[in-house]
Amino acid sequence: MKKAKANIDWQGHRGARGDFPENTIPGFIYALDCGMTTLEMDVVISADKQVVVSHEPFFNTEICHFEFTYEAGGSSANNMYRFSYDEISKIDCGSKENPNFPNQKKMTVSKPLLKEVIAEAEKHAVKTGRDLPFYNIEIKSTPEWEKHYHPVIEEYSDLLLAACKQGGIMDRLTVQCFDKRPLRYLRSKYPGLSLSLLVEDSISPQEHLELLGFVPTIYSCHYPLVDESVVDFCTEKNMLLIPWTVNEEKDIRALLKLGVDGIISDYPALCKKIKASLI
Repeated sequence: MKKAKANIDWQGHRGARGDFPENTIPGFIYALDCGMTTLEMDVVISADKQVVVSHEPFFNTEICHFEFTYEAGGSSANNMYRFSYDEISKIDCGSKENPNFPNQKKMTVSKPLLKEVIAEAEKHAVKTGRDLPFYNIEIKSTPEWEKHYHPVIEEYSDLLLAACKQGGIMDRLTVQCFDKRPLRYLRSKYPGLSLSLLVEDSISPQEHLELLGFVPTIYSCHYPLVDESVVDFCTEKNMLLIPWTVNEEKDIRALLKLGVDGIISDYPALCKKIKASLI
């Protein structure tokens, strides 16, 4: 059994989903205050080409107070790619009871723009004297959703990178995706950019890399998929191994002992506690 590595990348998943509404500025600020190295988040695109921080490209009625009053047709009525950001910003996605996270604070809060998240996070880091955070941002693309829930992957990727350049975070940015197409595009257009391949199936890491066509910076799989063979493979390929989404202390400690390079968790306060115990 390996010893936990010294420089673990602690990532607050969707900010701090266990304690605050997901992908919201209060959650990201809380994650920073818990000492997270990296803010993990997802972005989608609005009708007016704004980069919005949201896990789904539609209003999830489990967490959002959304009524189907916008005429976009059938099941697409909650499709955020059909809404301007001004419309999106009026929808409360924080005050509903979240049955999956009963301790989550309820507050009236809307989905922010990525540029707003960056500005607030950077300002808070400077104000509190902590290191500037890193950002792990997911592109939520699929071939089936293209041109319906999001623009073509080239435009999607370029809009994200433009917002990150404007925010001055390019040297602290990782772009992650399950969809291999944006990763290939980003590698070609933005050489040197940190890229993370997201994985949730039982296909071997070797097969995933063959399908991707190159070795990404990070291999980020669902945490139950991690074993010694995956750790050894990532070490051999010089890839960082950062599993998601790990919410139990025993699982986090087990993964650290296996030799992972980071932890993505909904509970930054738990990570803070474990981090302190490793010092």
